[in-house]
Amino acid sequence: MAFVVFQSGALKLTTKYVMPWKDGVLYYCRRVPEDMRKHHNGKAHIRKSLGTRDATVAAKKAARLASEHDALWRSLRSPEANRHDLTSPETRAAGAALLDAMGFKPGEAHIGCDHTRDDSRELFDERMGLRVGPEYLQIRHNPTKGADQKAFEMGEMLNPVQVEAERLFYGRTSRILLSDALNEYLRLKGIAASSKPAKDAARAIKLVTDELGDLPLEALTRPDAIKVRDAFLASSSKTATVLAPFV
Repeated sequence: MAFVVFQSGALKLTTKYVMPWKDGVLYYCRRVPEDMRKHHNGKAHIRKSLGTRDATVAAKKAARLASEHDALWRSLRSPEANRHDLTSPETRAAGAALLDAMGFKPGEAHIGCDHTRDDSRELFDERMGLRVGPEYLQIRHNPTKGADQKAFEMGEMLNPVQVEAERLFYGRTSRILLSDALNEYLRLKGIAASSKPAKDAARAIKLVTDELGDLPLEALTRPDAIKVRDAFLASSSKTATVLAPFV
């Protein structure tokens, strides 16, 4: 049932997934698809306080949570989406939803005293291990491996959404990806997303990400640029066509 955010005469605005609770605070309430319940500790419904009695504020918060869960469920249903279909914002939204589904908050690895922080990190590893597999915990508790080696090997086992959930849990700074650079470029230039310059810029970035993937900016190298150039020249494109998006 849709929740009414605003009504005046014949005009009525509604939002999904918002319900009032006993204390008057509005809650995000959503049914978990049956095939996704194992990822939410078997729960059939998500119920989360939106921390407000203001319907307009609640609608915005609910829309963000709904977007995060949509991205998470999409990634879980299609592993290939993690590599090809999900954009950087969607991956981050899915990571936030996964962290919430695991029962943690962003930065929780550093909250509390030494004892509670250690307990929180151990519990995070256990719950991530349930999703990734027993090898994850075997590496985590291997006394012969150093911390850096453990982090590398465990990271290699995670998909992009799980990596994002881990990043959020530990409060690490997000890497700036090619797709992020595009959005920042449009913002700084004040270019409307629907304009031709924006579409041209997006096309140029897509040409690169299709060939290399959505890499962090610091990972890009001259050989990567040569690889992109050669790939488009090999596709029988004219030189001017290849270079046009990048001018």
